[in-house]
Amino acid sequence: MIIGFSGSRTLEDRQLRILGNIGKLIADLGHELSCGAACGADQAIAAGCLGQGGSVLLWLPWRRYERPWYRKMGDLHPGRIFPLALSRAHVKLQKAAAASLRMLPNGFESDNARMHQSCNYLIVQPAWKLVAWPGHAGKGGGVRQAIRVAQSLDRPVLDLFGQMVTQRLIEEFLDAE
Repeated sequence: MIIGFSGSRTLEDRQLRILGNIGKLIADLGHELSCGAACGADQAIAAGCLGQGGSVLLWLPWRRYERPWYRKMGDLHPGRIFPLALSRAHVKLQKAAAASLRMLPNGFESDNARMHQSCNYLIVQPAWKLVAWPGHAGKGGGVRQAIRVAQSLDRPVLDLFGQMVTQRLIEEFLDAE
C-alpha cells in the first residue's frame, strides 16, 4: 500500500526523530512512502523509510528541487528512491484535480504548493492513507490543505498534531483496512 505523508518544515529534533521511526515502521510493514522532499518532516520520514529498506516516491515541484539531498539518498539507497518531477501529463491531471477540489464547499487555496503536491500523491499516484504532522500549533497551512484533499477523497488520515505518538497508534492506522 502507498502511504502519503505531509508534514511541516519546522519541527523540533524530537519530532523529526519520531518521524524517522514512523518511516522505519512504514518500511517494516511493507508499505511504500509517497511524500515531498522538503527539509524537515518530509526528509526525516523518507530517510527513516529508506534506512529500513523501504521505497520512497518523492514528488518534486520542479526537476532540481532539493537535488543534493535526494541525490545523496539515492546514492545511499540505490534503486529505492524515485524522484518524480512533474511531466506535462501530470500537470494537466493535477490542474484538473485542483480545479475540481476548489469546487468543494470547504474551499482550497489553489496557489498553495502543498495543495498541488497533495494532488500528486493522492490522485496521480494514489496513496490510500495519509499521515500528517502540521507544525505551528497545528495551523500548518500546506499540511492542512493535504488533510482536506485526503478527506475530500475519503482517504483515512492520521493527524499527528497534539497526539501522543506511539508505535501502536501508527501500526493500527497503517494496518487498518
